[in-house]
Amino acid sequence: MKTQHVIITGASKGIGLCLAQLLQGQGAVVSNLSRNAGPVGQHFACDMTNAPARGFLAAINANGPPDIVVLNAGITEPGLISTIDLQSFRNQMEVNFFAAVEITREAVKTMQPGSRLVFMGSGAAYVGIQGHSAYCASKFALRGFAESMRGELKPKGISVSIAYPPNTDTQMLVDELASLSLETRAITTAAKTFSANDVAVKLLRGIDKNRFEIPIGLEMRLLGRFHSVFKPVIFKVMDRMARKA
Repeated sequence: MKTQHVIITGASKGIGLCLAQLLQGQGAVVSNLSRNAGPVGQHFACDMTNAPARGFLAAINANGPPDIVVLNAGITEPGLISTIDLQSFRNQMEVNFFAAVEITREAVKTMQPGSRLVFMGSGAAYVGIQGHSAYCASKFALRGFAESMRGELKPKGISVSIAYPPNTDTQMLVDELASLSLETRAITTAAKTFSANDVAVKLLRGIDKNRFEIPIGLEMRLLGRFHSVFKPVIFKVMDRMARKA
């Protein structure tokens, strides 16, 4: 992959950091939009809940229009509807969805034909999971937005991708598992866990192949292709796991 400038939100750790390492190793100039500086790339302070486009514009002023924008930053705050508060819904929608919308609105003003916009989805964008209602809602919204952008930006020569990573061995997953209900833990831990570097490598491979949907791993590929057809079966399996828990 030959790129000059890549902007990644949340590149100080996890999948974002691995992407930054791989891309910088290929000679790209990497701008990291996050609250905290990471070990790779040029850091631009960016709060996804407070005018995230400011950090994006600062990166453009410093390094020029991006060849690739990866909207990777995200949070999850699990909880059953009986215990999760409304602010948690707002937090996850703000970071996982509205920040991506705000940055996209600025990005399309400067991105040139041949550039690419990448959204970080999730298996939770395909199927609602009990105990993850807020997170699923935010990722369902992001998926719809990415699909809309695919067609809307095509005449401008801007390609769009949305990645669907599985469970990934990051601090975010560790924190998530610590706060899950027994039912949600039984459902989510049944899936295979990938390393952040494996996810990043497969994501870049999908970008190289100019794919719109980039499912990571067999489970995400099957879920992406058949989730609507087999959703009744998926629900039965998840319900059985929850009952056993």
